[in-house]
Amino acid sequence: MKTHSWYLMLTSLLVLTGRSLQAQVPADLASSFAASGEAWRPSTNSATVTWQATGGTPDGYLQGTGPAGTNVWYLVSPTNWAGDWSGFKVLKFDFSIPSRHYPDAGEAGLVVIVGTNGETMTWTGSTPLWTWTHYEMDLTPAAFGVTPEVFDRIITNVVELRILAEFSAARETVGLDNVLVTATPPEAYQTDLASRFSEGTIQGWRPVDDVTLSATQLGQPSLGLLADDWMDGRLYKIATPTNWAGDWRQFQQLHFDMRWTGEAAFHDNVELVRIFGANGHTLHWSNSLTSGVWTHRSIPLRPETFGVDAAELTGVLEHVSEMWVFGEFGGANDLTYLDNIVLTTSTNGPVRRTQNQVSRFDAGAEGWWGYDGVTLTWSATNGISGGGLQSVDAGNGTARFQSPDAWMGDWRDYQAVRFLLRPKVGSRTDFNTALQIATWSGSNLSVMLPRPYGGWTPYTVDLTPATFGVSAEDFAAIMADVACLWITADLVSGTGGADTTMLDNVMLLTDASAGLPPDHTSAFESGNADWRFGGWDTSPGDWSFGGLAPYASTEGNPGGFLRNTDAAEWTYWFTPETWAGDWRGLESASFDFKIISGAPADLFGTRMISLCSPWTNLHADVLSLPVPGQWDHYEFALTPATFGVSPETFAQVMRDVVLLGIRSEWIDGGEVEGLDNFRISKAPDAYWSWMGCYCTAEELGDENISGKAADRDGDGTDNWSEYVAGTNPTNQLDRFYIVSVTPVTHGCVIRLPAKAGREYGLEACAELNATPTWAVVTNGVPGGDGPLDLPLTLEPMPRFFRATVQLPD
Repeated sequence: MKTHSWYLMLTSLLVLTGRSLQAQVPADLASSFAASGEAWRPSTNSATVTWQATGGTPDGYLQGTGPAGTNVWYLVSPTNWAGDWSGFKVLKFDFSIPSRHYPDAGEAGLVVIVGTNGETMTWTGSTPLWTWTHYEMDLTPAAFGVTPEVFDRIITNVVELRILAEFSAARETVGLDNVLVTATPPEAYQTDLASRFSEGTIQGWRPVDDVTLSATQLGQPSLGLLADDWMDGRLYKIATPTNWAGDWRQFQQLHFDMRWTGEAAFHDNVELVRIFGANGHTLHWSNSLTSGVWTHRSIPLRPETFGVDAAELTGVLEHVSEMWVFGEFGGANDLTYLDNIVLTTSTNGPVRRTQNQVSRFDAGAEGWWGYDGVTLTWSATNGISGGGLQSVDAGNGTARFQSPDAWMGDWRDYQAVRFLLRPKVGSRTDFNTALQIATWSGSNLSVMLPRPYGGWTPYTVDLTPATFGVSAEDFAAIMADVACLWITADLVSGTGGADTTMLDNVMLLTDASAGLPPDHTSAFESGNADWRFGGWDTSPGDWSFGGLAPYASTEGNPGGFLRNTDAAEWTYWFTPETWAGDWRGLESASFDFKIISGAPADLFGTRMISLCSPWTNLHADVLSLPVPGQWDHYEFALTPATFGVSPETFAQVMRDVVLLGIRSEWIDGGEVEGLDNFRISKAPDAYWSWMGCYCTAEELGDENISGKAADRDGDGTDNWSEYVAGTNPTNQLDRFYIVSVTPVTHGCVIRLPAKAGREYGLEACAELNATPTWAVVTNGVPGGDGPLDLPLTLEPMPRFFRATVQLPD
């Protein structure tokens, strides 16, 4: 029993001991100095500390002033910070010398941690600057240069933290902010860190000594960072954002573009990059520098790059506190431009873009920027049918829309760019728009596009060497590494509200083929349905735009209709702006038209409809003139022949339709015309007349029920095929099929269910493979309302057959 009881007691003790050894994560020690000095104090009575409400990073900070002389003094942590620090991993703080004194030395013992037995350990680093300097250090023996035994004795019994405040023999003023002792280890980055300055800010990059940092439009290729020398003594540097501090061991390369101008034309082997480790060690990289040219720097993060061994490289990169890029090298006023600063986890080339990129702006700007003298805003109602972007020209550049940083990369799989522009003008703009595709060197592909209209104007640009007038090699070189896309928004004379342009529905497409557009109908039963009026002026031979078309609620065909308002030399009705876009696949435009007042003898001209695109305008004449006083129905096939142009010209216009116009001025003088029952469709009027026998008026307005590609009865045959076959689109049992096959000498007879007004035939192929080749056996056999027998010879063998049905030509 004693042995057994002892065993239970020992087990309990082991469990308790195990619990006591579990690491407890301590709460952070932090002083932000947002509202007070937070009990920090000077190490000597001859120095003073005061709290400053502004001027820190970002707000309040602790300011200290010490006596002149060589007595070293410190800023000391609050007494309640004393204790066991063994759970802490990192110490961070920001420090500056606002009195603009220079430290006597480039390095110093900046941090001293004092233990209960009076033992101390010191972290040595680069001395601070006039501007705020960010420090991070690991709480490890190596960072403080002591043995693990010494480190453990001090860190488990910390009395106070001291931060050096004396850097010169002169009387100086120093600042301390954002002190943090934390158990959180440095962030181990898994994705790239990048600053491209596209949004027009310095993105947290910090000035080091006598320099002002600002965003500039002279970046590479667009916005960038400018460092402007104060010419006040020191050689300035540009420091990384504080949120870049952390574990850099997974990064493979550092890239940046740099352009420097100074007194000298060239510097050989000057330090350009310095990386500070939280262990107090640094890495240095030097290179040559030529004045006035953009140079791309690509720096592998390897030991041989910095002339150190692998252990030294790892010791710095496992916790980087900051990095400097040097911008001043002595002499006159040094100006340095930086752009595209990227720490990357990969040594691969640009990301190959294989998926469509689409920005519809329905929920925001989606990373688009305004560049070169522009104010860019997003609105939920700025677009063609929802959100869109708006550019207002500031007058100090060529205003442009710039694509998101997320789009950059290898664009060689893209075939076309599509977008819509809408300038706030009443006619066509003064200037052409342009599309440019830029790479990092500043080179770009550029194409001038026709001037947009005062309504949503679509553009489709094929991404080929011929489009941009360059060789295949030059085209591929830029498309393989695209920085951004620019669309010119500076389109009219003037600035501000006088030169305002909207952008919507930008698409980078890997497949430039058409998707089928929707049918559109306007019965005008309850209003003008957003139809507009405007006109065609023979000089200069272009469109002008008015407002919404006048509407009458009665005396249409039937019900409401649009009336004419004489607004130009030749007045027109225009389709709604939201219909603008790709009309390829639409086959028919039909409508009812009436000259309400006037005499037949007064009619002039035969032009009736027009298609407007930025590329050109197409016009079609009516064969039978309207008869004044009666509603006439018109249908126009949307084909090259209707407009008397080549298939290529017609396809270009139909790909980018601004509007369809219907002429509403037929009499020289006062007049009134009416428009009703407009339909633009992928099917002709005859189809819709037939479909009207099977659908309600509401169903006819729903393309998913009555449209050409819909399957009204769910029998696997679309409505158009049922129309061609003359079968019932609401009856699954009524379909086109082979009724029977009857053998006869040397062949057979195939019986089909025929309809009057249809033609039937048979086709044959020798093999049913993935792409069989069908040859006509018989064709054009007229049907009647009853069975149709088609004889078939079965030689040569083997062959496969199918039946066909079509409408007569």
